[in-house]
Amino acid sequence: MRPLGGGSLVRRHDPAELLKWTLGDERVHVAIPATSNVAHARLNTAAGEPPWPSVQERERLVSH
Repeated sequence: MRPLGGGSLVRRHDPAELLKWTLGDERVHVAIPATSNVAHARLNTAAGEPPWPSVQERERLVSH
């Protein structure tokens, strides 16, 4: 299994936006993104804060 479509989702969307989309799902309690890059870790941390994507924003992300 290749996470995030083998990288194709990350090429089409901002990784922090995908993380926020994941964490905004009420069924998700935790996400553990892997990075050794400090700048990426900061972006991941910021993505863990509300506001969460609206239903329309979530659908837009999925449809692209």
